[in-house]
Amino acid sequence: MSATAFKFIREGLQEGTVQFRALAPKAQICREGEYTADFFVILAGMVGVYKASQEGTKYLTSLTAGSWFGEMSCMSSAPRAATVIAESEAVVLSVPRHTFMRLYSDKGSAAFKKTIDDLYRDRALVNHLAGVSLFRGIKEKVLKRISEVAELVVAEKGSDVIREGEPGDAFYLVRTGHAKVWRKSGAREDILAWVCENSFFGEVALLTDKPRGSTVSAVDRMDLVRIPKEPFRKLMDEHPDVKQTVLERVQRIFEDEHLTAEEIEARERAKELGTEHEVVKAGEALVIDMSKCTRCNMCVTGCIEAHEDRIPRIGKRGLAYGDLLLTSSCYNCRVPDCMLACKFGAIRRDRRGRVNIDPEACTGCSLCEPACPYGTIHMQSLIGESSAKVVATPMQQLLSTMPVIGKWFAPKKRLPVVPDAAGAAPAKEEKGAKALAVKCDLCAGRGDMACIYNCPCGAIERIDPEVLLGGKG
Repeated sequence: MSATAFKFIREGLQEGTVQFRALAPKAQICREGEYTADFFVILAGMVGVYKASQEGTKYLTSLTAGSWFGEMSCMSSAPRAATVIAESEAVVLSVPRHTFMRLYSDKGSAAFKKTIDDLYRDRALVNHLAGVSLFRGIKEKVLKRISEVAELVVAEKGSDVIREGEPGDAFYLVRTGHAKVWRKSGAREDILAWVCENSFFGEVALLTDKPRGSTVSAVDRMDLVRIPKEPFRKLMDEHPDVKQTVLERVQRIFEDEHLTAEEIEARERAKELGTEHEVVKAGEALVIDMSKCTRCNMCVTGCIEAHEDRIPRIGKRGLAYGDLLLTSSCYNCRVPDCMLACKFGAIRRDRRGRVNIDPEACTGCSLCEPACPYGTIHMQSLIGESSAKVVATPMQQLLSTMPVIGKWFAPKKRLPVVPDAAGAAPAKEEKGAKALAVKCDLCAGRGDMACIYNCPCGAIERIDPEVLLGGKG
């Protein structure tokens, strides 16, 4: 590392953010699955690395003085891939993520960056690919082959990684940094999305010959994983089942986020007529008049019934304006703070300008919830197969919300699953997020809005925020 990089370390020691830690035997340094992001250098002693498996805790390896670990969590904000425990008395240097990234980005410390990159490719790239929704569930041996053709590249601040209209030649996974995705619209630029760690772009180029539909520009220095198109296509031809899975996911993303030629033409005509609404205005707000609300919870019950996953999108919190509560409904901000806060590429914008949460990519980390300035995102706990589930008919759920008599209709818990007659144990629950970020989707696909339709006292309606705040009308 350069003298400048060592200066960062000294400054961190003085501030107390970089620390020497003396560990007793059996002390746990980090735990598999937790969202911590310190980089550790072992100065003395030995630590063991363990990972959970179906058979129990599995020993992976031991690391001694001069070794290091934790770079993957620093680079991608991913959860810890393993548990690390001191096997003897040990001393480690703990470096927080922001200091690690200063060291990694220091131009005078190219050898340090190369060492980290080489280790990232060997130790972490496969896991990083597995965490991307596009490749989720694909066999490790295939991901290993993809990692072998991948390139680690850098995009400097202000540069265009891909350009609208150019032929697609690669797919990109973001390791560090931020970029804006935009499209030309006459003399101005329409910002479609923002990408950061663990987001990806250029996926349409992997399996189609369509030209780039947008430009992606780095807003600060970015470290990227570049997967060239032709080697990837050749690999997919060797694994047709994987190719079909990836193609279906790419097609879903394309249909959700890319305008058709007819839609582009219609939008241009709308601009000429001066009738287009800015995305940031996002139509109307979902408003609850708390002076009318009887707290019967019928709006939540209706919302549950309206969604197949039975997760309520409405939450009785938001911006208070007298007796009125602006709640749940997303404002689809032009620069969405939730999208910038998400470190796992789970928040994206569709072709209509709506900001959506991809449940397949959401890890339940809850970073987006406090980032939203309007309180429209809330975390919904999920119940796993091994837990007691609630079983109830829609009528039971309705009656259970009623005062006094509700307790008689409370749904009963499902009995634990037992082995079948042949003695076979049930399949173990697949590990995943314990919570999911959700927000109002305006009952997409329905002819009405369930919360408004089910409210017996007319306390919920949609109102233009500008009218509400006296801006017009």
